[in-house]
Amino acid sequence: RSNLANALAVAPGAVDLSSAAFLATILPGTVPLDVIAAIAAANTMNLAAPPTLAQIAQVQAELELANALALTGATGTGGTFRTGDTVMVDFDPGTGITLASMTVDFSDFGGGAAVAATRALDGHYRASYVIVAGGLELAQAHPKATIVTGSGVTATSTAIAGAALDNKAPAVSITAAGGADAIVSAQAGDNVITGTAEANRSVTLKSGATTLGSVTADGSGSWSFTLGGAELAALGQGAKTLVATQADAVGNTGLSTGFAVTVDTVAPGVQGQAAHSATRTVEISFGEAIDAANLPAASAFAVTTGGAANPVASLSAAGSVLTLVLQNAFAPGAVSVTYTAPVGIGATPLRDVAGNPAAGFTSAAVADGRSEEHTSELQ
Repeated sequence: RSNLANALAVAPGAVDLSSAAFLATILPGTVPLDVIAAIAAANTMNLAAPPTLAQIAQVQAELELANALALTGATGTGGTFRTGDTVMVDFDPGTGITLASMTVDFSDFGGGAAVAATRALDGHYRASYVIVAGGLELAQAHPKATIVTGSGVTATSTAIAGAALDNKAPAVSITAAGGADAIVSAQAGDNVITGTAEANRSVTLKSGATTLGSVTADGSGSWSFTLGGAELAALGQGAKTLVATQADAVGNTGLSTGFAVTVDTVAPGVQGQAAHSATRTVEISFGEAIDAANLPAASAFAVTTGGAANPVASLSAAGSVLTLVLQNAFAPGAVSVTYTAPVGIGATPLRDVAGNPAAGFTSAAVADGRSEEHTSELQ
């Protein structure tokens, strides 16, 4: 039996309440026709007596509640409620009943079970709840409204048309960037950023307010983004924080934890040179620290002292200074160093600690004199 039938539950008798026409002849003239029709539709049996005024009031309250409730606020794809949406329940009591109070149960949406509605200037009663991020994914979420009329009748509606709910943001992360040292450089592979996200959906990579680009996660949720010249220029040099974002099918946005990297794509440049005949050494200063653990072969350097070739016996680096030890002694005078960057499989170029290789160069100095006499890059 329906709620309306339950409201009229009296013992079977001789009065046929399934006929709206008959009911209209025995009920007070103030009873609305839709209430009479509802009473008739709710009964398929003969009752002992016509409904009481209290029963009529109950039916009328339930009927008004069922017919005049509205649910709005979904902004997600296909009318789905998502994180940030305001679930709004609107009730227009019209002139049929006077309300003392109204509450709405937003439990299906993650909200309170008895949120008080307020009466607006247009006479409608409204209650709302703003959906917060969580783990709810429902095909149908239903608010429930309860009203108390001025005469003390309580009616609860569970028939408000529901809607799909999804407040679960996609999980997105950055798992690696800039290699093991998290330094984005010109070294091969250093400009690759990898992570995980919801499968087969677009992931956007950002640094602060700068959008670097987008990529689509594969079927397993893995993604990889390569920073090209334009992205590196937009990113700039120095310490940066990368984040990845992704929107799911209904518009919930997932945000990764920030991933800290250092961007250094500037090749080390020669700042000066000094030669010391007493120790048979040439010191070349750069604008940044040199990778002392991965130096090129001595044959990458061609040194002349006094106009004659003087092979490099060994080399080392400390901080930003590269020291060449020459095989032969030399007298004070002009010293020239030419570096040719090695190429080929397995070649180790001169590079900074970030992995940026130095360009070939020629530099000159006066032995036992001041440095920075002449420096030029080789094209």
